Amino acid sequence: MNSLGTHFMINNGLKEMAANAVELVVDNMTGIAYAVYLSSETSFGESCDLVNLAKFNILQPTNVEWVTVFDRNYDFNGARLSECNVIDLNADTVRVFAVNLGTLQYYFKDVNKRDLSVGPMQEVKF
Repeated sequence: MNSLGTHFMINNGLKEMAANAVELVVDNMTGIAYAVYLSSETSFGESCDLVNLAKFNILQPTNVEWVTVFDRNYDFNGARLSECNVIDLNADTVRVFAVNLGTLQYYFKDVNKRDLSVGPMQEVKF
């Protein structure tokens, strides 16, 4: 697994008006990359309404699948989201983290690598 801590823009058609990717993780065994990014369906600029996960083959980066992992209105009662990243990449899932800036609590969801189904939200306990 390689992690590239870089910022880049993701264009997923007309779904989002703004998107800013914050981390890219590559599975060396399959050549599949996973990128998390903050985006918005309602406003331009650096908005943090959604945390999305994009999946693509590094040899075909234009063939991208994506899924919304966190939605601040659904998951956090409208509180702002920040610090989204992929920390754990195992054989079956990608673990995506986000911070609720209203409570400063960290949460994660596991996303199935095969079909991009999103599991339940869990709080990180320190």
